[in-house]
Amino acid sequence: MKKFLLSLLVLVCVGTVASAQINLNADFTKQEIVINGVAFTKASTLEDYEKVLGKAERIEKIGGKDKIFAYDKSGISLSLKTNTNVVQEVYITYIYDNDKKVAKERFAGSLSLNGKTITDKTVKDDVAKLSGLDLKAAMTGLYLGRGKELSLTVYYPEATIGQIAVSFP
Repeated sequence: MKKFLLSLLVLVCVGTVASAQINLNADFTKQEIVINGVAFTKASTLEDYEKVLGKAERIEKIGGKDKIFAYDKSGISLSLKTNTNVVQEVYITYIYDNDKKVAKERFAGSLSLNGKTITDKTVKDDVAKLSGLDLKAAMTGLYLGRGKELSLTVYYPEATIGQIAVSFP
């Protein structure tokens, strides 16, 4: 069985999709990301996400192809798997660092792991405990779990977490 990844890359930005509050939960027991009550898995497509988030405000090309779909006002962006319409990464921004793959505004929604709310003040050890995964330091400020199928990348203040990638069991 393939590993399924939730990646939490941490630094910080916030907003709202179509003026609605976004509630996002990474559910490790079901291996899915739930946005406003709708579940997404490693097989979910851009069109699936658009049913909840609407059309992206900004599209960035990588290698000449549409790759990044940013919802700048909501603080969320999506990255597609190469040569597919399947979403591989979901980015949540609390701090914008001029990276074109992340939203330009701060995420104002509710973010949780296994139903437990996390904020821009949550520390690495709490993320590891809530996800039930052992995080290994890959480099300064970047912590990784296992595998990579779908990732949730969260840009937090470096003082609290830095960057974290957490895989589903």
